[in-house]
Amino acid sequence: MKAAGDASPVLIVGAASDIGRAIAVDYAKARRRLVLTARQPERLERDAADLRLRYDAEVTVRGFDLLDTATHRTLIEGLDPLPARVICVAGLLGRQEESAADPAQAELIMRTNYVAPALFLGEIANRMERRGSGTIIGISSVAGDRAGRRNYLYGSAKAGFTAFLSGYGIDWRGPAFMS
Repeated sequence: MKAAGDASPVLIVGAASDIGRAIAVDYAKARRRLVLTARQPERLERDAADLRLRYDAEVTVRGFDLLDTATHRTLIEGLDPLPARVICVAGLLGRQEESAADPAQAELIMRTNYVAPALFLGEIANRMERRGSGTIIGISSVAGDRAGRRNYLYGSAKAGFTAFLSGYGIDWRGPAFMS
């Protein structure tokens, strides 16, 4: 039998990343229901099985490509109920020299680190606002505050994401997520 915890689910977007996996462990320990998403959901199945076994956690895995903005509403509408907490850890550092020379790579960095997460979290925020409750956490980067020549594409995208999160009133600091 599942141990009692907060019954409202936590959605982690980009859960196959190292930080996404670490966050999932902390929430599983706290006995929170989890919905883990990644572009390649098969990468999450082993982690989900471990969380179920180790912490008796209720874990659902969903395939979700954040860059495919046409699927944002489909994912959100398929969540029942809308999660109480959404954490977005999606990101792509890329390689500055290659990306600066290739507009497609530069666009991928910008879309992954700013455009797609902002659009997704904006839709989630609107729904949470209508419901009257919810918490959104977006993981940005210090590179957004101090982008330099070595990573200005990544840094500028993270700066945009941080500005979006701040403007929307979304918690962008990250570590204080267990409250």
